[in-house]
This record gives sequence, structure tokens and C-alpha cells, in this order.
Amino acid sequence: MKKILLSILIIVIAATPVVTYAKAGDVCHQTQRDARRDVNETLWFSLGCLFGVFGLGAAYLLHMFT
Repeated sequence: MKKILLSILIIVIAATPVVTYAKAGDVCHQTQRDARRDVNETLWFSLGCLFGVFGLGAAYLLHMFT
């Protein structure tokens, strides 16, 4: 009986990090996808190239109010 309980305990302890890392990876992937969807890269890039620091400020203000 002791060997069976010890074996089950070892399996549970060994499997715990796999489950934890799988959830963390999914959350990280979902966060990156949400960030790509929410940020208008074209706006930031265009205004930054065309108007320098002032363009970045304008893009920031446009993003805040839209």
C-alpha cells in the first residue's frame, strides 16, 4: 500500500509543472494575440516616420481618444 501511494504521489508531483506551464503558455499566447489586435501598427509606424517625435505623440493621443 505504501508503494502504491508513493508512486501516485510521485506521478502527481511530476505532472504538476507540465499542467502549470501549459496554462502559462496559453495565457501568454492569448495576450500577444490581443495586443496585436488592439494596436494599430500602421498608425504608429506612419506617424513616427513622417513626423518624428511629434508623430509619436500624435499617435499616442489618437490612440487614447479612439
